[in-house]
Amino acid sequence: AVFYWDEPPPGVLISPFQESVPAGGSVEVMVELAPDRPIRLDDPISAQVRGGKPVKMHLSGEAQVPQVGILEDEFDFGVVTVGGKVVRSLTLVNAGPLMAMVDI
Repeated sequence: AVFYWDEPPPGVLISPFQESVPAGGSVEVMVELAPDRPIRLDDPISAQVRGGKPVKMHLSGEAQVPQVGILEDEFDFGVVTVGGKVVRSLTLVNAGPLMAMVDI
């Protein structure tokens, strides 16, 4: 049977999007959530089957952004002699439930 998927929600990728399933066989379908913005996913998806009834399933998930900030409000280096060096530390805080990768 040949099937194809209805248009998935934004951020959802389905592969293969169209395929045939051999008699008595199966086909593995990859469903990927790859959002480009925060979203809450709570949607049905359907595959249309040629000559048959649509098959449906429910997708749920959430895409969030890390909640990273700097604890200090400002840095005062004071007076620094030319050729000298003053070092200050800053504290990155992640207040969210996700791990964050920070490039400085």
